[in-house]
Amino acid sequence: MGKKINQVNINHIDPRDETVSKGNETNSYNEKIKDPYDVTTKCEKETKIVPEEESIVNLEIEILPEFLMIKKNNPVELIDALGNTGNKFPTFKTAKLTTRCFFQLRSTDPSIILGFIDIIRLHPCQWNVQHPDFDNKEKRDQSTVIICEKIKKDFNISITPQLARSSILSLIRWFKREYLRSQHIVKQGESKGGRWSRNGYVSAHPLYFNKLIEFIPHKHLKLTSCNDCLRNFKTQTQLLIHNHQVHGADKPFPCRYCKRSFLHPSTWKHHENRHTKIHVWKCKLCSRKSSTKSDHNIHMVTHSDIRAFVCDLCGSSYKSSTSLNVHLRTHEAPKLQCPLCNQMFYENYRLKRHLCAHEAETAVKAACNIKLKN
Repeated sequence: MGKKINQVNINHIDPRDETVSKGNETNSYNEKIKDPYDVTTKCEKETKIVPEEESIVNLEIEILPEFLMIKKNNPVELIDALGNTGNKFPTFKTAKLTTRCFFQLRSTDPSIILGFIDIIRLHPCQWNVQHPDFDNKEKRDQSTVIICEKIKKDFNISITPQLARSSILSLIRWFKREYLRSQHIVKQGESKGGRWSRNGYVSAHPLYFNKLIEFIPHKHLKLTSCNDCLRNFKTQTQLLIHNHQVHGADKPFPCRYCKRSFLHPSTWKHHENRHTKIHVWKCKLCSRKSSTKSDHNIHMVTHSDIRAFVCDLCGSSYKSSTSLNVHLRTHEAPKLQCPLCNQMFYENYRLKRHLCAHEAETAVKAACNIKLKN
């Protein structure tokens, strides 16, 4: 009988954490998977290419297709922390499912992070905007699966493709922040504050920074300054937001189809998609089409019997947070008063409907008076 190889879960690495019993880990696992919004199996998405502005580069976390995600009903594949007998790397406590990165720069074994950097270097579609497959989500997903298999083979670490992708993006964002901070420190001649400095660059983790600067595009990264107050910003978007919030400029992202403007590019893109319907999530149970994944998830809850939002005062349960908020108002005195009859209301739309009834009543009385006079 061969010796069984233990799996290590380092979705969140903190060697100071004490190991817990398997019974406690199983209980915490069961609590984490009770997600009323986990309806990805009922989601069907039409994927088309959205025209993006050249000046906006979106490096946010994306939701990978279902076939790339580890099934939540399989505890074996959900990265259970086992003993570390004979393991090269230490055992760590099971991490939360909401972790954005499977390592921590301060506490993770440097050989793991350096090895991870060497792996992603061979997959330019993950970090090079100029690569032909950078915007090809299917090929990028395949690359993510290969990265997970390589991590499993080299370090005996099992992670989901979604977590691998978010870890790559987190590492890239950290590198860009360090590069821009280095520019600012060297330019201003400020105190290094214990940071390492060499060849004009300053970083708290030089091993990782030196490896990433060899292949991550960074020549285009420059600090932008405000013309009014001379404050420095890492991105043009941050400068536009600053001009709106501090100097009273217009919101930087206007909708091309209506008169609304937005402060953040992500909100602006979601809004414009409501006009264009380029990305649509179809409901398989009805004819509803949602323009965002969050709207689709909220809609899918209406088809289930799950009432995850419970009132702490009376115990009433509801399917959505909006319904719960409406209910919570009933535990307080109504604040909206009709100016004509002093009747009180909880919701604004009920007050407006009541005022319309007053207007209709007034119109009927006026018509009756005209007939009586005639």
